[in-house]
Amino acid sequence: MSVKTDSLDSRQQSRDDKESWPIAELKENVHYYMEDGLMVLTEAYHLARGSCCGNACRHCPFDHINVR
Repeated sequence: MSVKTDSLDSRQQSRDDKESWPIAELKENVHYYMEDGLMVLTEAYHLARGSCCGNACRHCPFDHINVR
């Protein structure tokens, strides 16, 4: 699996925080932010999730490996 190098610091931080999946409570500006009325999931959210969901998310730290 290939991970973007700029994501490594965030990935390590996520491991250190040990946020479990599913996330008990989504926090705005931590797990998501709102843009034009849409919820945009952050890299921290995806790292807690643990894998690419296949939806071509903007902040995917997994190089969109499951996007078809």
